[in-house]
Amino acid sequence: MASPFSWPVWCPPRFALRRRLTLALGHKDQHMTDQINTGSLIDWVAIGVAGLALAAACWQAREARAQAAITRAHNKITTLPMLVQHEDWDLRDEGLVLRLSLRNVGMGVALVKDRYFTYEKRRFIPQKQGRVVQELADLLFKNFIPFRVLGTSMFGEKAKIPPGTSITLISILFHNPHPELQEVVEGLASKASFEVEYESVYSEQFRFSTND
Repeated sequence: MASPFSWPVWCPPRFALRRRLTLALGHKDQHMTDQINTGSLIDWVAIGVAGLALAAACWQAREARAQAAITRAHNKITTLPMLVQHEDWDLRDEGLVLRLSLRNVGMGVALVKDRYFTYEKRRFIPQKQGRVVQELADLLFKNFIPFRVLGTSMFGEKAKIPPGTSITLISILFHNPHPELQEVVEGLASKASFEVEYESVYSEQFRFSTND
């Protein structure tokens, strides 16, 4: 004999309709819940991807700035000028010859902004244009040692001195071949100096003085 629990459940038509509606609505709610959960997951994934992209962009920008700073620092080092003086003393039968030269021993061009002689720590202005070396030498040596200016070479105020360039500023012959004359000349010449204000291509400013 069949169990009474295996018999089909009979419901009145009104209750059967209600049951079908309840089952249908429950299925629809579950479907909507699944859709909402899926949509939320996609949104979170999109946010995560966007965050990773932003982090990567920030890292790349930081690396680019760091590389630019390294490149700029390297370029500054490799374009630094350095002006130095060189004195050449030549003892001859007719006297002692002094050649004062200016050299750029740096790696970059020296952009001259100003250059001038000083006398007793003041800018020397000659009475006649183009005779600055002769007039300054007269002040320094005329009353002490006979001399003759052999040559001068003065560059312009806005000159560019490439690396490795040497410029002979002054060449003077002192008519006294005494070996100790060099010390006397250096003592007299200490009242004067030659000054150069210059900068690199990166506008870094420098100053040169023969008294340094």
